[in-house]
Amino acid sequence: MKEKLLFQGFNSLTKHHLLFTSLFIFGVAIFQNTNAQVSFELEQMVSDKIMYFDGNKVDLNHTANNPSGYDYVYGRALTPHGDCIKVYQNFVFMTWYRGGKEDRHVMLTRYNMTTGVSKTIEFPHQHTGYNGKWWIGETHNTISVGICPKDNTVHMLYDLHRNGNIAKDNIGTEDYLRYSYTEEGAAIVPDDEFTLERFVNSEKGNYKHLSFKGIDNITVTKLLTYPAFFTNDEGDLFMKNRFGYSENGRFLFARYDGNEWHGYTDFNRSGATNYGSEYNWGLYGDIKYVNGKIRIGFQRRSNNRTDKYQYQNGIYYAYSDDPKGLSEWKDYTGTGFSRPLADADLIKVSEPGDWVETTQKDKVHIVSGFDWTVTEQGDVHFVSTVKDKENNVTKKLHTYKKNADSEFTTVEYTAGSELYTSGDDVYVIGLKSGRVNIVKTKGGASEFETVYQHTTGPIFDKGVANVYDGKVYYFLKESGGTGDERTAYLQVFDLGISDIKVTVTSPTENSTHLLGETVAVNAEITSTNEIKEVNFSVNGQALSTITSAPYTIDWTPDALGEYSIEVEAVDILDEKSSVAKVNVEVADPKSVLIFKDLTDNTEVPTGSDLDLTAIVGTDFTEVALMVNDVNVGTLTTAPFVWSSASIPALSNLTDFEYQLKLVAKNVAEEVTEKAITVLTPKPEQWPYTEDNQPHAIPGKIEFEHYDNGGIDIAYWDKINQNSSSFRPDEMVDISSDGTKVRDIKTGEWLEYTIEIAESGDYELIVNHQSRRVPDVEQLTVSFFDEDITFISNKVLTHTGSSSFISENIGTFYMEAGVHVLRFSFLEFGWDVDFFELNKVESEFEVTFKTEENTIVKSVKDDGTCDLPTPPTKEGYYFKEWVTATGEVFDETTIVTENMEVVATWTKKFTITTQFDEDQGEVTYTENDAFEYTFTATAKEGFEFEAWSGDYEGTENPLTITIDDDFNLQATFKAVNAPVTSINNLQSSSKVYPNPSNGLFKIELLTAQNAEYKVYSMTGRLVSQGHFYHKTSLEIPNKTNNIYFLEIITSSGVETKKLLIK
Repeated sequence: MKEKLLFQGFNSLTKHHLLFTSLFIFGVAIFQNTNAQVSFELEQMVSDKIMYFDGNKVDLNHTANNPSGYDYVYGRALTPHGDCIKVYQNFVFMTWYRGGKEDRHVMLTRYNMTTGVSKTIEFPHQHTGYNGKWWIGETHNTISVGICPKDNTVHMLYDLHRNGNIAKDNIGTEDYLRYSYTEEGAAIVPDDEFTLERFVNSEKGNYKHLSFKGIDNITVTKLLTYPAFFTNDEGDLFMKNRFGYSENGRFLFARYDGNEWHGYTDFNRSGATNYGSEYNWGLYGDIKYVNGKIRIGFQRRSNNRTDKYQYQNGIYYAYSDDPKGLSEWKDYTGTGFSRPLADADLIKVSEPGDWVETTQKDKVHIVSGFDWTVTEQGDVHFVSTVKDKENNVTKKLHTYKKNADSEFTTVEYTAGSELYTSGDDVYVIGLKSGRVNIVKTKGGASEFETVYQHTTGPIFDKGVANVYDGKVYYFLKESGGTGDERTAYLQVFDLGISDIKVTVTSPTENSTHLLGETVAVNAEITSTNEIKEVNFSVNGQALSTITSAPYTIDWTPDALGEYSIEVEAVDILDEKSSVAKVNVEVADPKSVLIFKDLTDNTEVPTGSDLDLTAIVGTDFTEVALMVNDVNVGTLTTAPFVWSSASIPALSNLTDFEYQLKLVAKNVAEEVTEKAITVLTPKPEQWPYTEDNQPHAIPGKIEFEHYDNGGIDIAYWDKINQNSSSFRPDEMVDISSDGTKVRDIKTGEWLEYTIEIAESGDYELIVNHQSRRVPDVEQLTVSFFDEDITFISNKVLTHTGSSSFISENIGTFYMEAGVHVLRFSFLEFGWDVDFFELNKVESEFEVTFKTEENTIVKSVKDDGTCDLPTPPTKEGYYFKEWVTATGEVFDETTIVTENMEVVATWTKKFTITTQFDEDQGEVTYTENDAFEYTFTATAKEGFEFEAWSGDYEGTENPLTITIDDDFNLQATFKAVNAPVTSINNLQSSSKVYPNPSNGLFKIELLTAQNAEYKVYSMTGRLVSQGHFYHKTSLEIPNKTNNIYFLEIITSSGVETKKLLIK
């Protein structure tokens, strides 16, 4: 079913039913103004020597060093990228690489916001390049930076993207990890002392370390990727990474306590099928510390090859009440679960795939546009993007839940995909027209509006933002430039956070009103302080002041034109809100001619049906609607409505641009026109087919039908020698008759978006003319973006210059679905006409047997066989497939004959622990297959005594092998509590709100480490924890109205009374 657009005032709207019209309807438009005016604070050049890849985009197997440019494999710009900017106290830290190609040094800049001094450190180590080839740029090699508040150390970690098996780099040392860190206090030293010598040198003298102090798991360390740092309220520094692969990976993190690292801590399991999950899965998202908790949000990529999802699916979310993230993990409803997680569905929030209609295999495409955040008041927000490849419909979704709500709401929305939060507001911060653009909504709502657009200074094309203490710190790369050095800036914007919120409920933005009608202007105000007055103005001229609710006035415009209605609130402390603006137009009821609710350059989803309504003045006797200069209908009486149901030109919009025009005539036959353009999304790259859909495989494709998108996106061509009238605006050299690609040169490539109907082996036939003598390696075929190469360095049959031949150049296995196929041309001297991909049957088969089922699979061209979905058996875990000789059969086994394999199983068992929660707790971890470690931790006033149940003893921690149901009981005994000397201090902290409903915030007047303890009136310890500077605490099981809080710092102990409402 196609998406039909219907925007119709008060009409009932459904998820797939919207209508475009062009008269103003008095619907409700919300404008959120929760802060004073966003302001530009600072612009500081970071460097005009930022490294940039100015050469050619090359194949992953490319090895040559380009003497005239800096070649690359993924993207051109590595700076700024990834977790490259952090703000700590009054300092901004930014990591980058210095150009050009022969330099490539790692750089760290610290900008002092107080003194205005920028200090930059050059490190001995340099950009590694792709797989150790320094002359080939690799944009995965980001440099993450983090600062630990406990010891004011700076930490830098480099994404070498699982280069654990790359033996050497340009320095000559092992290069599977690059980690740099400073001595204590280096983050805040005076400007002239911030130098390389503040970093701890490594054994090799290059300031890059191959391990983390406290972590000796070299197997995992070698294969980490996508690093990022964050801190908790206690001052610990966390390092997040991914380990594994796209369909079988896990998120893990480690914690630095100011002395050493602790970890790794796995959030989820790789190899999830071994732990009860139906499929293995990986995750795409992030772990963050937001609003007082460690949280995770991600989308899942399952290795289920039979469902409708081509890549990712779902939105998944969880948080931990443990500031270290080791335990107390819960889903969004507060229901607990055990970590590491094997079943992702336990924490599922919603399914973007339900917002599209296709149910066909691999037709739901979810790969980008995902982010999430949580406001200070606990509102959770996600954005995601989903594409229906069957119906060619793409939707951007906003999924959110106000803290007080029990379930999430999902709506379609149009803002960006990078979410940030400050206070109770959610921001989308990005670039528009090359300059900083800030869009905002209040937490727990979807009322996005643009609150700032920068209009002066440099134009940028890439940036990474960091929001800290109500300000945006934006690390930006300037657009343009030449060579392998470019320019980067730091820009700072003050969000002007205020708690006065102004909501304009009428009129709506960009609405049209007729001259002489009365317009009701209504504003709703919320504020922690009493509102003194609300000021209404039009085009800067005062209109009215209201001093009490309801804040409503009537405005009757007396002239035609455009107007800006402004509303500003002032509280009793004379603090002002930002000005909420609504732009409207006043038109002549005799001569008005407009589309209703449809503006110029409106973008609608591809494949939509468009229903149109016009507002037509009384002077006109007829109105015609023109679509791309074709009259699709002339009307003489109201209502002036053109329906897609009866007009094919308004149905199934697949072109990228439509010209719509209203042509009206009056009694004197005088003509008035109103024209707008309607757009459908144009992707960066799309198939060259009649309907813009992928080429069907099996099938034949002409080489000149390479993808749309242009040079360096859909193709690479060295010299524009296209003499054909076929695709004349492209550089690819096409024969004069428009039927062949000719004059191929070394290093050129072409890409084709294809859709493979069925997984299996396919033979590739290329029709070509090859004139080189002697024969040379000419062709590599790959799914380049997926890092899958099918044919490498193929030598084609010599034909001479007289004829073309069709040659079978290889058979290989391809997965069903949509892919981009690349032909990389390694040498010059040949032409191509067309290629065919035809499915072939395998020579051998493997029969997979269980007690209840038999599955037969064909062997692939490389001699291996894909495994079926792991089977299930009540009471058992699937272990592995084995051959008749007892050998393990997996994806790497080479098959040389027809064979049978059988499933093996491991009996399921249950582990239970018992203990008195008032005295202590028991936790356990799985070390290896069937080996577990149990740890008993006593609470204050108690100590561990002994184990009982299925094991008796006093060893703690206890490591034991388990292969059956197992029950373990821990006994604790009381000990004499130490006497604490209480020093009565002059108050050095704030606790608020007090009284409260049980949730309190603690803030020290001086930033330092501290501990808190909460006691009941009977002296029972009910809560305790450590924190740095400030934290939040919640009284559990509130049975009393009064509690006592101890705050312990290096200066002594301060006691405060906590009151429960």
